[in-house]
Amino acid sequence: MPTFPPWLSGWEAPVIALALFGAAFALESTALGAAGAAASAPFCLFVSGYPILGNIAWTALLGNIIAAVLMRRRRDVAFAALTPFAAICIFLAVLALRGITLVHT
Repeated sequence: MPTFPPWLSGWEAPVIALALFGAAFALESTALGAAGAAASAPFCLFVSGYPILGNIAWTALLGNIIAAVLMRRRRDVAFAALTPFAAICIFLAVLALRGITLVHT
């Protein structure tokens, strides 16, 4: 598994990615969308290791790339393409807040 910078190891990556996508929508910037997709890649790679979320994580990464490409032309489709990534983030945040882990001990 490739190593990533320490600031992209936990919840920092999806928070940074969502902030970049928010700025990309506000400024209609394809470059910020691409940066958001790149920042979300380590998180999607990590989440793909969970059996219940494996394929959805790859779909989320692909959706992030599609959102970055369509940021200026079709904002509605770009926003819809971010749905799998946002759903994974919300799902894991709810599990973390409730103290539920996806790892057997």
